[in-house]
Amino acid sequence: MGTICFKSEQELPNDKSKKRKYSLTSLNDNINTQLVASFTELSDVSEDFDFFSMKEPILFNERCVREQLGRYISRHLAAYKKLNSKMAQFNTKSQNQYQQATNKKILKKLQSSIIREHPFFKEFKYELRISTPLRSYKDILKKVYDFNWENLEFKYNIIKDVIFENTDPNQIMITPLFSNEDQYSKLEENMSIVYLNDQGILSLKRILWSIKENNHLIKFNPLLKYVIQFLLCNFSESEVYFMIQAMLEDSQSILESDYIKDDIAKKLKFHFTLDYSSFENFCALFQTRVITACSRMKQISDHFSQVLGTSLSKVFSNLIFKGFYPAIPLIAHFQIMLSFIKDGLRVLHNVGFSLLETHYKSLLQCQTIEQLNQTLASTPTNLITSTTKLREFFKVGFKNKLKKTAVVKLRPSQKQNLQIKSQIYYRPKVREHSYILQYNHFELIWKWLPNHLKLLNPTQIYSTQIDGYSLLQMYLKAKEFKNLTMLLIIKTANNIFGAYCDKMLNIKEEKLYYGSNESFVFQVEPNPKPYYSSGLNNNHLFVDHSYFQIGSDSPAIYLNTDLKGKTFSSETYNSLPLNEADPEDFNACSFDALEVEIYTLSYI
Repeated sequence: MGTICFKSEQELPNDKSKKRKYSLTSLNDNINTQLVASFTELSDVSEDFDFFSMKEPILFNERCVREQLGRYISRHLAAYKKLNSKMAQFNTKSQNQYQQATNKKILKKLQSSIIREHPFFKEFKYELRISTPLRSYKDILKKVYDFNWENLEFKYNIIKDVIFENTDPNQIMITPLFSNEDQYSKLEENMSIVYLNDQGILSLKRILWSIKENNHLIKFNPLLKYVIQFLLCNFSESEVYFMIQAMLEDSQSILESDYIKDDIAKKLKFHFTLDYSSFENFCALFQTRVITACSRMKQISDHFSQVLGTSLSKVFSNLIFKGFYPAIPLIAHFQIMLSFIKDGLRVLHNVGFSLLETHYKSLLQCQTIEQLNQTLASTPTNLITSTTKLREFFKVGFKNKLKKTAVVKLRPSQKQNLQIKSQIYYRPKVREHSYILQYNHFELIWKWLPNHLKLLNPTQIYSTQIDGYSLLQMYLKAKEFKNLTMLLIIKTANNIFGAYCDKMLNIKEEKLYYGSNESFVFQVEPNPKPYYSSGLNNNHLFVDHSYFQIGSDSPAIYLNTDLKGKTFSSETYNSLPLNEADPEDFNACSFDALEVEIYTLSYI
């Protein structure tokens, strides 16, 4: 497997300076060097300039991306000339501040502030958003995130070993998306834009799982996956993980701090909203700010509510869920991510304002939500013809000063009445080898389990490969765990299916069904689908000496002493036959169990 880092670990900056000496000169020299290189490069490139001409790009569709990006690379030699005199003055002033600093803490804080006040940022923010090569931004970001970049790979490997214990981290199917998508088994299907290859997608999934397991601050943020995707184009997997962790910790500390007195400034300073409530308020704040800043936004807001039955905050929320794509062209998507990483959430407000202002007349003519989506999706067509139009698009949002008025108490009509399901993501630790299931099958089944069971792990108590093809042996093994839950897995010639029951197989004196409505049956292959209790009856599990069955009025699963069975359309679960249907009788399907495994669920 190849690496996705563009520089070797030996090239990473070393924070442990000799004798703790801090050199602003080297910092400015480094930035100057990067600027000279980037502007010189931009002056020589042709129209098909490769925006990602690094060692090993991980773009999902490299040709498509290059074609789009090549049109927008602009040349800014004049910008570099303007920087020369400003940098000379800035270097002298900053060097004096460095000499007056007395301890490491002050030096560290000063270094961070100097980066933010550097002429490259202060005077040319717009140029940064429009044309700075990613390789230059990478080095600057490493200075902004002032932590030890050494041994990150080693530390990250330890984290992965703990999270993916006894499992292959390359076989990840279910991924926590920190949003309200129900179908989260395939990450790519829940992203509107994917420009990573298969290796990059795996890295994205591993990072999301690592964040979920090691940072309980963040519960809801639909933008997170897009930010990680962008960073993976510039940094290694371990670097991206620790950068995201730094952003999350910074977001939490800003929310809890007292030194930012302006409530709106506090809401827009950090990078990530951490839960659904804060995300909802952030979107509602966007509506309040743009209406206050511009009378045209008030007209759009009124049109949305009266004609389309939606609101500005709802439209803005949907844009974030899609990473602003396809409402903006790909090159603009990269620049938004760059600006967001530096400036935080307020960038998203500015981009939203740019979109609404750009489509002002067209939006007022929309009569349906479909027309609204088509109008926003037309942005790439409008901007793809020239770099000038792209610049004008950014100028609208980034140069317009959205007013920092006092926080307006949100009206109930401004809040989105979205019901977000509380989902629990957990990767089960599978310690015993299964002769039936791959690890991604376990992930799939754990997705179907009730939430309060998802933190449990499977323990294999019976396997035909180990314990023999005997119903009696199965009962003897199950007897040791009669008070625990049961996960039954059956493999036939062409199918894998099974059942979860909240009670174990147990021959009872009274010949009655037992179990609760938590029980369900499912098919894993070829068509993964769970069938939950219909509530029509409570006949879940019946056990006899010579057979057992799950479900009544035609059981969903029936298995006898020879491990031969049948599966029917069962009223208990409203299920179809779980095995491939018999050609002569669609409603009854006989099968020979090639393999059977039983698991119980526990915290062990």
